[in-house]
Amino acid sequence: MDRRDFIKKSAMAVAAVAATSLLNSPVMAAVNEYINNDNTNKTMKKILILNGSSRRNGYTSALVDAFTEGAKSNGNEVKEHFIHGMKVNYCLGCDMCMKTQKGCVQKTDDMNTIYGDLTWADVIVFASPEYWGTFTAELKTVIDRMFGWFNLDTNGGARKDTALLMTARGNDYSMALDQYHIFTKYLEWKDLGTVLGRGKVDEARRLGESIK
Repeated sequence: MDRRDFIKKSAMAVAAVAATSLLNSPVMAAVNEYINNDNTNKTMKKILILNGSSRRNGYTSALVDAFTEGAKSNGNEVKEHFIHGMKVNYCLGCDMCMKTQKGCVQKTDDMNTIYGDLTWADVIVFASPEYWGTFTAELKTVIDRMFGWFNLDTNGGARKDTALLMTARGNDYSMALDQYHIFTKYLEWKDLGTVLGRGKVDEARRLGESIK
């Protein structure tokens, strides 16, 4: 072997050893972990939860917390409005939102914050304990006021995905489901699923995880 071949083969051997060392190094392991766990190329969903419970740490909020945990595990962004702590006026039934397509005439209550997040969100989640067979007054008031948002000239016909989280003392959710399905059918929103019942936190977490 002449000197030139010896130098060439030696350089190739050194390069191979260096490459192997680099591939097995902690730095490369960290790079591979970052690539495998990187969510930047995933489609992140923006999720708005409208929580109609009056109890911040009750059964319904437990479902909300578990759902949020599952949804965030996929890199989704989640906002929650705890309606009981907000000032949301009743719908006036004046139909001005429909006539003018300029939104609700009530401009000073907290519904105006919710309007902005309705436009922002890809997914709307309704959460409520069951009162007299259906949603709480807090959540129903927000749903009534959503009519003004839906009739904005910029939002009319906006398509969203939606889900429902509910708890009750019993097991009959038929009235609430009827109202939910009528609402989603009218808006032509896609139902992603429902979780009905106290303590079903694992089911709520799985529903959150399914949103990608």
